[in-house]
Amino acid sequence: MTKHMDEFGGAWPDWVPEAVQKYICHVNGGQSIRALARDGEGHASTILRQCRQIEGAREDPLMDEAMTWLIGHYRVIGSETETDVSPETAARP
Repeated sequence: MTKHMDEFGGAWPDWVPEAVQKYICHVNGGQSIRALARDGEGHASTILRQCRQIEGAREDPLMDEAMTWLIGHYRVIGSETETDVSPETAARP
């Protein structure tokens, strides 16, 4: 888990994979790949590979819609994340 997500209080739903959380922090929050790797458990090359894999998966309309929904509900602003829904509501798939 990255420092960013620790500051967020772990409000990501359980069903959101850590790679997707890092992707959103990178793409939407502007955190560098190296910062995510430094704060988490992994190498920058692993984070980059995961981000590329998710970008490729977004070609599927269903995956793209899910990612768009997550980004809309978990807006990352700088090093802080805001949510439009409560963690209890977000935990429902």
